[in-house]
Amino acid sequence: MNLLYSDFITRSTLPLTLSKHEEHGDNMPGVTDAIRDYTRDTSFITKKRIYLMQSFSNFDRDWFLGFLEADGTFSCTQSARTFKIQLAIKLTQHPNNIRALVAVKKLLHTGKIEHLPKTVTYRIRKHHVLRTHVFPLLDKAPFLTSKYYDYLRLQHFVTQRQFFKWQNHPSRFPPRWGEVLGAHKLQNFLKTRALKKKDVQDLFTPGWLTGFIEGDGSFYIVKKGEDRYRCGFGITQKHGSYLLEAIRSYFGIQARVKPHSSFPHVWALDTTSQTQAQALAKYFKGRFKGKTALRFRLWARALQVLDQSKKMQKIQEIMRKIH
Repeated sequence: MNLLYSDFITRSTLPLTLSKHEEHGDNMPGVTDAIRDYTRDTSFITKKRIYLMQSFSNFDRDWFLGFLEADGTFSCTQSARTFKIQLAIKLTQHPNNIRALVAVKKLLHTGKIEHLPKTVTYRIRKHHVLRTHVFPLLDKAPFLTSKYYDYLRLQHFVTQRQFFKWQNHPSRFPPRWGEVLGAHKLQNFLKTRALKKKDVQDLFTPGWLTGFIEGDGSFYIVKKGEDRYRCGFGITQKHGSYLLEAIRSYFGIQARVKPHSSFPHVWALDTTSQTQAQALAKYFKGRFKGKTALRFRLWARALQVLDQSKKMQKIQEIMRKIH
């Protein structure tokens, strides 16, 4: 089964100019369907793996993807010297967040955790492991960033042994946006960055949001004045504001998405609304798996003692140590 490079690029650019197939929510012909047809061959999947896949909850699957889309990479590159293809699915964290990587390895029952002086990396490189442990899982997952196309390229090389030299663009939309919003609302969103809460209810899943915020979100305490503290929530995203705008609409956050004050090409969503903080505390209770789980529990506890400045100061000091 051969796919042309032009087919791959055509599929990649479709979300920006949706066809009538996507407008009606139909599956599009092209690289995605070809890859999925190819990977439906389950003869190489062991009985043990089938059991593990069945025991993998939708929340855990979506958490893994959200975490990958925040902090992970789908790497498929060619060495300029040897022309050898090097590929990997990789997650890199600060050593104090190894707990999140251990959670990933425990979920997938595979992969290698590598310790470096200032980082810890979880990595999967073996082709048969990607085919049996990862592709069947992520093919069903709700990709929401342009990393979807990096995943397709990696998957296509593993399954078809074809390597494409092309540059992904961080503002490219994966098909799920068109499938959920429809062509008209998506085109309007591209122009205005405006979405209603009801429009994005089906776009996100609790697992994906938890994993994404596990990677790119922040729960913090800020001192607003003498003996006056507030609980805040922030999230950043490189290159495009569209994802933060959708998250803002999903949670009904009043604060605006703005360019980051310190980093170019980075957008930020930040709120210190205590009403919104209470809603977030309820939504994410008991869902995080890594270092964020501890920070979040302290942050949620602080919401109960906002009028007790000494306790707020103590919790803030503890949270600052968990960086």
